[in-house]
Amino acid sequence: NIGPGIRQSSGINAEYGETKEKKVAMEIAKNTKAVDLDDTLLQTPSGKDYLVAEFTENTVAQFEKALQVRRALIAKRTGKDADTEEALNELEEAVHNSLVEGEALPPEILDQIVVSWWTENPFKETGFILEGFPRTPQEATFMTDTGLFPDACIILEVEDEHAGDRQLPRKLQKWKNKMAKKLARRQRHMERRRIKKEKERKKKIQEKFEELKAERGVRLEERRKEKEEAAKFGEVPESDGEESEEEPEIELKDVVLSDEEDEDDEDDMEGEDDETEEEAVDRIRGEISDRYDTDMQVISQLQNTLEDLNIPRIMIDASRKPKVVFYSLCQQLRSITDFRMSLFSQCLAVRARQANEMLARGYKQSSRFGRWDPVELQQGCAIQPYQAPGRLTYPVVFRAHTYFMSSLENRQKFMDNPLHYLKLPNPPPVVPVKLAIVGPPKCGKTMLARRLERDHGIVCLSAGEAVRQFMTDFPTSSLTKEMETHLKAGVTLPDALVVEALEAIMLSQRCQTRGYVLDGYPNTIEQVKLMTELCIIPVQIIELTLSAKEVHWRGTADRHSPDRTLPLHDSAPILDVRLSSYKRNIDVVRAHYQKEHRNWYILEGNRSKWWLNDKCAELMNDQLKTAQHYLSKRTIGDAASIFGLCVSPDECKNRLGEFSHYCPVSLATKHELVDCSYETTMKYTAEYRARYYKLAGQKELDMFLAEAHKYVAPTAPHMLPDSLPRYVTKAEVKQMFPKELAFRGYCPVTYVLGNKRYEALTPGSRDHVVLYDDELFSMLDDQTMEMFLRQPWKYNRTPLPAKLPPARVAQDVTSLPMLGYMEQTVAKAIIAAMTSC
Repeated sequence: NIGPGIRQSSGINAEYGETKEKKVAMEIAKNTKAVDLDDTLLQTPSGKDYLVAEFTENTVAQFEKALQVRRALIAKRTGKDADTEEALNELEEAVHNSLVEGEALPPEILDQIVVSWWTENPFKETGFILEGFPRTPQEATFMTDTGLFPDACIILEVEDEHAGDRQLPRKLQKWKNKMAKKLARRQRHMERRRIKKEKERKKKIQEKFEELKAERGVRLEERRKEKEEAAKFGEVPESDGEESEEEPEIELKDVVLSDEEDEDDEDDMEGEDDETEEEAVDRIRGEISDRYDTDMQVISQLQNTLEDLNIPRIMIDASRKPKVVFYSLCQQLRSITDFRMSLFSQCLAVRARQANEMLARGYKQSSRFGRWDPVELQQGCAIQPYQAPGRLTYPVVFRAHTYFMSSLENRQKFMDNPLHYLKLPNPPPVVPVKLAIVGPPKCGKTMLARRLERDHGIVCLSAGEAVRQFMTDFPTSSLTKEMETHLKAGVTLPDALVVEALEAIMLSQRCQTRGYVLDGYPNTIEQVKLMTELCIIPVQIIELTLSAKEVHWRGTADRHSPDRTLPLHDSAPILDVRLSSYKRNIDVVRAHYQKEHRNWYILEGNRSKWWLNDKCAELMNDQLKTAQHYLSKRTIGDAASIFGLCVSPDECKNRLGEFSHYCPVSLATKHELVDCSYETTMKYTAEYRARYYKLAGQKELDMFLAEAHKYVAPTAPHMLPDSLPRYVTKAEVKQMFPKELAFRGYCPVTYVLGNKRYEALTPGSRDHVVLYDDELFSMLDDQTMEMFLRQPWKYNRTPLPAKLPPARVAQDVTSLPMLGYMEQTVAKAIIAAMTSC
């Protein structure tokens, strides 16, 4: 557009802008903004014809002069001739021909462009994506000949119909925009032609008006001369003696052109030869189809070349939605992006028998993971996969070691990126599962226990199964004979015999390594005590709750089940007896475990079996993680939390360290005695060097676990003093009579906090008495008593001032005056009665 260039020419020298002709050209170019005038428009014959049709020939000549001024300005500003194009070098010329004409790049040009992507930064460090390259088999061959091997070549596949549907809207919109511009240009041209025609018509009318006016004048002049000649010779004009009427005056509005003069010779501008939209759609689809066929032939040749060159190809169906295509592409590229560290690692999947044979013969070695699944370890699983005869395992050989996977999916994950899983820490120690499931009849205890046994390899034990298995395995033992005596007599086995049989069964190798789950046991407090005496303490007890209505409904469904072959003791009366017995005993059992071990969990028995199985597995996994972390810390000699390990309060009390129930961290950092005896959940209790230490909170626990040696002997800055403060009740104070209160019964804390002023002397309360260093101190309230208990040495040796407030003396109410007596006795009752009315 010459407009901006001309507007900047106000300061040019006289060489370009002094002549009147050039100034006129500049003004015309500045005011003519409707036409995008450029050099090309004036250099082509069609462009000049268009300008001649739009304007006049004189205006076009002025446009040409304005363009000359513009070229001169550009040449002066840039130092180059505006008419001459900058010459392209060989590289630029080759790239231009490749992009515009589709010509193949020669090898010497490819060597200058492509090699730098593999050898120079930042491409060498960050990587790159070549879009649309290689396009031809020659370019792919050049890459391999020069040692440039891409990780993969992604080929997006799409059908001819889909390609047309995707490109048609854009091309059709471009055609519509072009037609809209053409129509607008035609309308502007027709408007200018109309205006021009109107001007010419007015000009013709004016010319004809002047011509008619001249003819009228000639006629009037001839008539005047005839009258003068007639008057000169005494002749009378041919008007019957009457003076002829004057010829009327001709007006411009009365002038009418003839049909020939008013003929419109305008060209037909209706565009009869314009392309319709349907024709454009057919033409565009044909062009797209031809281009598609040509590209598919080139891509087919390129695929064959890539296959011959052993370059990986990734085929993606690009006819779907972009999000789906992107997801498929990311999944296909995981081996290159996410698993890049293992790009050259080779794994071999073998059968379990082959893996065991190679291990036995010494061809391969067992990995440091042993029988653990590295993939499940990375996912946070704390239960070792169960491997036994009849269960499928999926070994993988990588380098000189053998790894065992629990599923085909995990094996594929490991084979995709083995180096990622080799960075994992060593597997945790194996901790057996100790679980018990209790609940009312028909709540699903046995089904849940069997599923856990099947999935995790733990032993499912009920009281009856334990007795039967013991009698089968040890038929000559004294315990078996004693149980046979009771069974032959037709009486129920005592709980003591059942628990002894249960203990013997739990000594098996599978129970000691994999663990056990007790099905419906224990049910009474007597069974709990017997199990505790033999150190049989389930780490987790899961109670399944179920309503009585649901119990009977499930019992009825089981009795009428077609799978029932033998009658069982699940009739409605028997279910009522079992349910009432369970409700009568379970509350005591629940209270015992909640108080002693805090390992009781309640689940809804009416949930689905899959939900219950997943929830139990989650609880087991969390508890095993806690136990494994505790064992790992103990192995290296660090402090570890004992929360969730079923430590009883008596055991914790017996194994307390040198700080008893006081927080060693608070004593070391703040020099305060923080009593933690109120904390019975052991959430903030840690073990260090076989001793238990109670902490004040989570912050103190984290500090102790990080650096426990700083807070215990012999490196602790403060040890527990010999004399410790203790809260004393009123009854204990009376038993200590005649011991008097120290500090004259005043609160030492308020006195010290009040800067030891007379006003700060406040009598203490008999409800807040502390015994410290064989002295009784009375405090004002709970807050001051807590402050004294934390730092008693800060307040107990504070001297009293010389001047003390008068002592309070008890006085009998009857000795008071009448008004005082009424104020102390009936005033409150009278006020309450009057306000209530």
